[in-house]
Amino acid sequence: MKTDRLLINASPETCTKGDDEMDTMDTIGRMTSVKVLAEGKVLSNFEEPGLMRCGYHDAKNWVRRLSSETIVGEDTSNLYPFYVDTAYDVRRLRKDIINAKVDVQVENLIIICNINDISTVFLMREVVEWILRNFHSMTVYVQDIFEKSTQFAVGDLCKDSNCSKNRVKYWSKEFVKKHDSFFDLMITLGGDGTVLFASSIFTKDVPPIVPFALGSLGFLTNFEFQNFKETLKHILTDEVRINLRMRLQCKLYRRNKPEIDAATGRKICYIDFISEHHVLNEVTIDRGPAPCLSLLELYGNDSLMTKVQG
Repeated sequence: MKTDRLLINASPETCTKGDDEMDTMDTIGRMTSVKVLAEGKVLSNFEEPGLMRCGYHDAKNWVRRLSSETIVGEDTSNLYPFYVDTAYDVRRLRKDIINAKVDVQVENLIIICNINDISTVFLMREVVEWILRNFHSMTVYVQDIFEKSTQFAVGDLCKDSNCSKNRVKYWSKEFVKKHDSFFDLMITLGGDGTVLFASSIFTKDVPPIVPFALGSLGFLTNFEFQNFKETLKHILTDEVRINLRMRLQCKLYRRNKPEIDAATGRKICYIDFISEHHVLNEVTIDRGPAPCLSLLELYGNDSLMTKVQG
């Protein structure tokens, strides 16, 4: 179980405040095509001039050397200044990232809605039409099940928006899996389940998310749909703040029946890799219809954390 970068926000306000109180954009994943501004300066790729003067990887090596048993007896006095400076700069960088504003340049936008709610489909159509009318350089991707949908009616939608059909394209899970770095922004229409589903289909990099609340649970959906025009206009034309979070990279292995080595007589255990998942909050392991007890070993960063039998 390893950590992967995740961006998600927790700001419930609308986009009517001043520059010093701008909303934090709801995002999950890696930011693409952005410039970062902090304290009036443009910082390239979240790097500040002079930050961690020895560089991230060099600083990491210094920390490893300080904690290594191989340096016993060596003169480590010259290592501690790098250690202290790195710790200080990391804290300063964290503060700058929290207060930073990003300018999102969007060419390819993906929209994910709750397909089990027909009213959400019509609301998604309204959002797509507004985007096509107001942002002419943007291509909108909707789920492939809407390609021939009479409710979505892409032909009439393009006529109403006075645009080419090429500006409305379709995504599938397979397409997203192969092009997870392709999208610049994601919009979700639904509840927390829709946000969790959106996170699950991106196996590596997740674009920034703007989640609109249209479901029963709204812990992750902080934007009201009735304000979608003001919200999207603010995000697509101004700088917005982001919050950096984490998600878990989980790998599932199954242990096979041990075999006996004919030469030594010792048991040899084999494990098979089953699947890999990137999850937002939690993982549920179901033993299925098996009548016997299951033994689950949980490892975090290759270290055994606990064993569960049930």
